[in-house]
Amino acid sequence: MQSIQQKEAEVYTELWSSVPSYRRVSPGERYADLFHAIVHDPGATVLDAGCGEGKGMDALAAHGYQMCGIDLTDAGWATHTHTYPFTTDTLWNDLKPAVYLFHVSRPEVFRPDGVDYVYSCDVFEHLPEQFTMLAAQRLLEVAKKGVFLSIMHQQEIYGSWVGRRLHLTVKPFVWWRDSFREIAEVVEARDMLENGIFYLRAK
Repeated sequence: MQSIQQKEAEVYTELWSSVPSYRRVSPGERYADLFHAIVHDPGATVLDAGCGEGKGMDALAAHGYQMCGIDLTDAGWATHTHTYPFTTDTLWNDLKPAVYLFHVSRPEVFRPDGVDYVYSCDVFEHLPEQFTMLAAQRLLEVAKKGVFLSIMHQQEIYGSWVGRRLHLTVKPFVWWRDSFREIAEVVEARDMLENGIFYLRAK
């Protein structure tokens, strides 16, 4: 019997392999300069949670950050030429669809004592609503200094290729901001119209 994480991985593997334009979408690359402007901490360790094929890691490494990545599937990563630590971490612990992506306590993922920052772009909207804040809490536990998130406010177009919605939580900026305020210190919150940028610290 196929596990939930295997089914989820197959969806994104199909997108990576059959839709060339999907590879060209890289919010992680787009917001690397903004992350650097906010934290300005070259040399710090950063985990890219939902790293795709690694373009965001390249952009952050160019600013001097020590990068590692985790993703649901290695379909995108297989084309990458750099040598950051990477894992598809399929450990499942009863938390249901997609949240296992954030089970990042295994030492092969990054330094056993955690990382300075977690960087996660275009990921939280892919999670079921009831697990979004749990995922944020997990990342806050991993990050010693802060968590940077970019989250889209609208439905995407690629799900039609695989016959399903990919964005499971489509909420306005204020919903995300106010929800994060309940669990974290919201240091930065910017409404970018199609998406929101959030920089969080543990309370």
